[in-house]
Amino acid sequence: MTRFRPGIRLLAVCLLAGVALAVRADALLDRAQQLLQSGHAGEAYQLLDAEADARAGDPQFDFLLGVAALESDQAVEAVFALERVIDLEPDNAPARAHLARAYLRVGEMDSAKKEFDTVKAQKVPADVAATIDKYLAVIQYQFDRTRTRYDLYVQTTLGYDTNVNSATDERQVAVPGLGGVLFNLADTSRESDSAIWGLRGGFTFSSPLRAFNDVRLYGGVDLDSRTALEQSEFSTKTGDGALGLHWLRGADQYRLAVQGQRFEVDGTSRFDADRDLGGLTGQWQHTVDASNQLTAFAQVAAVRYPEQSVRDVNRYAFGAGWGHAFGGQGAPVTFLSVFGGVEDARHDASGGHFGRDFVGVRGGGQYTVNARTTAFGSVTYQFSDYDEADPVFGVAREEDFVDVGVGLRYRWMGGWSVTPELRYTTNDSNVALNDFDRFQVQFTVRNDF
Repeated sequence: MTRFRPGIRLLAVCLLAGVALAVRADALLDRAQQLLQSGHAGEAYQLLDAEADARAGDPQFDFLLGVAALESDQAVEAVFALERVIDLEPDNAPARAHLARAYLRVGEMDSAKKEFDTVKAQKVPADVAATIDKYLAVIQYQFDRTRTRYDLYVQTTLGYDTNVNSATDERQVAVPGLGGVLFNLADTSRESDSAIWGLRGGFTFSSPLRAFNDVRLYGGVDLDSRTALEQSEFSTKTGDGALGLHWLRGADQYRLAVQGQRFEVDGTSRFDADRDLGGLTGQWQHTVDASNQLTAFAQVAAVRYPEQSVRDVNRYAFGAGWGHAFGGQGAPVTFLSVFGGVEDARHDASGGHFGRDFVGVRGGGQYTVNARTTAFGSVTYQFSDYDEADPVFGVAREEDFVDVGVGLRYRWMGGWSVTPELRYTTNDSNVALNDFDRFQVQFTVRNDF
């Protein structure tokens, strides 16, 4: 908690200033407020406590008494005083914020979270909202260490995709393997646009293992259906699952998980996999300070194509990242990561051209527009160098992949949020069939239970 001390002072000063004009011209209250604003909380508490029997029940008096008690390490007395304020003035956001701090001080985490969430849902200055977020992060950290947690979400998306099948826009391609003969491409092999409807849901859980200090069992499942309304053969279904261990040790966190995925592209109602993935992922995360975080990860996975086993590969990937949270207006957060890896073809004789080396960089961030709205964006670049020449096109593929996305997330009421998003993707390849670009615009409605 000590690392948030500047934020605590900021929260106290901002909230006191917000009610300064509401305090009536009263010599006792004026003096107590002057003492609080000058950093003499102990003197203010003694001054007010002497009059508590006579004036308790007056919201203005109880507010200053509660703040003075809290800043003087009298958290229980602060709870009593501030609860009296809320009983009479339920919409008093400054009183709720300080009451949340008092609950946190006495260890009532659920009550503290409830009050902080209530305050944040109201219109408060961006710097106050950012400080409240830090308190909520502390509370969540304590929850993660001591309780079983379940999170469930559902979302639906409507949008438009200019290239739903990630295909070239060329009408003809030359095939060197057949003497350079030009082939006319079928419509299904060319760029196709479509309106999109998506439905997605999932859950995660995290539970402490009592036999091992600071170790938790965690996991989750995500199911996603993306329907191309005008090109149903390119509709997709995806199922993801993970189960692993999460170890918290001071400023470090370690995760080790078994992961699996099934992916289908054919627009049917069946859930037969066109691609299966199974593997093991490890991650290390280190909190440098309140504003900086470092991450590193590694993955080993088997990627299998049940109907096209020649494409099977074993994937080995790794990466590292850095995240930074800025203070001040908008409380911007940025991240930057680098990654790379190898996909080894399992069938070298017939499928060696599916093996590749890849390397990339990803960056992005978010900006708090107001208490309910967050702007975000990201950009990813990846270079792929394939191991062997394609037997049809006679060259080893080289590809530059770029993906850029921007959006706004608006937190509605309860766990509801709405997110409009725009995304552009391009894949620059020396093999014509794999050269494409696409635009996607979508609008998502989500509920986190």
